[in-house]
Amino acid sequence: DLTGGRLPSTIHRVVAKPACSDKPRNCLALFVGLEPDCELTIGGESMTYTEWRRRRIERSQQVLKIGNVNH
Repeated sequence: DLTGGRLPSTIHRVVAKPACSDKPRNCLALFVGLEPDCELTIGGESMTYTEWRRRRIERSQQVLKIGNVNH
């Protein structure tokens, strides 16, 4: 949303590795946080970062509920 699709974000789940696995697990994360009242314009709609984040979390929860990651 924040980059207009130029840098897509994926909804992901973490799966614990089996106890018998000897393969290391690597993770690289980038977290972006803006000031809560920072004004954003996404898809022609203005909203605060707090509102955008709330909507993003709601969409993620819906995807996890229906098991569809193509949203």
